[in-house]
Amino acid sequence: MWEARGQVVAEDPQKGEKLETEQMFWDQKTEWIYSDKFTRFTNQDGVFYGESGFESRQDLTRWKLKGSSGTMNVRDDGPPRPEGTQ
Repeated sequence: MWEARGQVVAEDPQKGEKLETEQMFWDQKTEWIYSDKFTRFTNQDGVFYGESGFESRQDLTRWKLKGSSGTMNVRDDGPPRPEGTQ
């Protein structure tokens, strides 16, 4: 079990993901990271906040924020509309 304190940042620049918190625990055996402190998670879909922390796989492929809120980017990938319609 590992603990990090202060300005803790876990980042995957290739995916554009960044997790920021004041404290994070890493369970090396289960490959799980977590915290009960305020957390900010940024990815291509938006910025999300965990008021009561988070839990995630160590590679950030599966994450859950506790007491969450945030702003999500919405993409319009629908079919093109015919000319003259809105």
